[in-house]
Amino acid sequence: MLRLLTERRIRGVPVVDERRKVVGIVTESDLLFKEEYHDPAGTAVPPDDAGHRGERAKAASATARGLMSTPAIAVTADVPVARAARLITEYRIGQLPVTDPNGRLVGIVARSDLLRVFLRPDKEIHDEVVHEALAYSLWRSPGEVEVRVHDGVVGLYGRVQARSLIPIAVRLVRSVEGVVDVVEELDYERDDVSPTLSPD
Repeated sequence: MLRLLTERRIRGVPVVDERRKVVGIVTESDLLFKEEYHDPAGTAVPPDDAGHRGERAKAASATARGLMSTPAIAVTADVPVARAARLITEYRIGQLPVTDPNGRLVGIVARSDLLRVFLRPDKEIHDEVVHEALAYSLWRSPGEVEVRVHDGVVGLYGRVQARSLIPIAVRLVRSVEGVVDVVEELDYERDDVSPTLSPD
């Protein structure tokens, strides 16, 4: 398993059951327990210390199930890149298994993959937001909304036709590769969200 991590230049591999559902993940740290808790002869040190029993049990294991950390933090394929990046930062992990809606493994995204996305120039992000995300969500000239991009943070300013269009626009902008966050300061001409009170 260590050879696999080294050859693929990754920091962990997901563990799946017979249905390809993710049940855990084996990381570099898990493999290091085998080194820390083995004597030079390669024999596992008995788990006589309750405070380190979990680590010693991992060291004695010869299978991925025994070595893996659970539960595995995973994402589905439709999760925005920014959300995946936040999870990697929050849990201090190097990679995330990617699953289908049924929890079956379809891939893995690494911290390095996300960094490449976030290194996208602001100009490229701006152009895609204006000509694709906003043009699709607002159904009219996106020039009526001012777009500012700084270090991947997109600001939306101006006025749209209907209030219901605002969350749609924000969601599509968040899905653009390289977008770290969205600051929304939009007004609307028509409130099609709040219920209309009928006159008595």
